[in-house]
Amino acid sequence: MDKPVLIIIDGPMGSGKTVLSRNLHKKMGNCALLSIDVIKNFIYGFHRIEKQKKDFVKYDITSIISKAYLDKCSSVIIEHSFGDKETVDKLSESAKPIEARVLIIKVDAPLDLRMQRVIERDKPLINMKEKLLGKITEDDKSFKMGNPPNYDLKFDTSKQELEEISNKIIGEIRK
Repeated sequence: MDKPVLIIIDGPMGSGKTVLSRNLHKKMGNCALLSIDVIKNFIYGFHRIEKQKKDFVKYDITSIISKAYLDKCSSVIIEHSFGDKETVDKLSESAKPIEARVLIIKVDAPLDLRMQRVIERDKPLINMKEKLLGKITEDDKSFKMGNPPNYDLKFDTSKQELEEISNKIIGEIRK
């Protein structure tokens, strides 16, 4: 990979974004992994900020960090549950100044499997099970009702192993 690539991994809660991103990060070497959930947790009082300002914190700051890495010829993986074209296009802008390739990937799985994964992953929050299931259902609706990005690749993580998906993405990057 001569030029850096910006990989945006999108998908609803429990679809496998984080595991896939970490797997790709290991395989790619010179690469930054940006998780918007991690970035927003660095902001003191994030959950008390009004919605518009939250979007600035999550997306504009992520774009700034992404651009800094891309400018240094390091590829970037951004993973989050976006589901909308406008946000993904905004994040893609960070690749334009250096003409880095952008690869937008959607991962998904059936709702029941995603719910099972989230409950397993968030065991310490099991006393909030109903709230978690409500968030997953809400997230699922936003993916079905929104204006989706133009995905370059789509994967169903219930039908393919993450290792196989990672290898297909690496193959696509090398084209």
